[in-house]
Amino acid sequence: MSARPDFAGVLLRNRRALDAERREFAAQAMAVVRRHAKGERFDAMAYARTMRDLGPILDEFYGAYQGDLSGRFGRLILNQCRAARGLAFGRAVRDVRQRLKREPVLARLIERESRGS
Repeated sequence: MSARPDFAGVLLRNRRALDAERREFAAQAMAVVRRHAKGERFDAMAYARTMRDLGPILDEFYGAYQGDLSGRFGRLILNQCRAARGLAFGRAVRDVRQRLKREPVLARLIERESRGS
């Protein structure tokens, strides 16, 4: 498989995972707003209660402070970066293995060296 479909697959999985997290965040935020809004009226007290209850949700998804990567979005982004780097590393390993198939003597030397013989 070429690099382009591999990368497109990683992007698609990342996009779906991030969209799922966004939907979850939106659902939780909307539940808070609906709980405090009384009908069509959203007064100062409802706003204050909503902001108070949104704090823990924001901390859960975005982290407790600026640069905090322990939030769900931060962890997801870090995992996606690792997956992309892993894809590139895996592709490089496959490329080296393919090239070594054409050089059996060199492959045996490398294998012997890796065993410490």
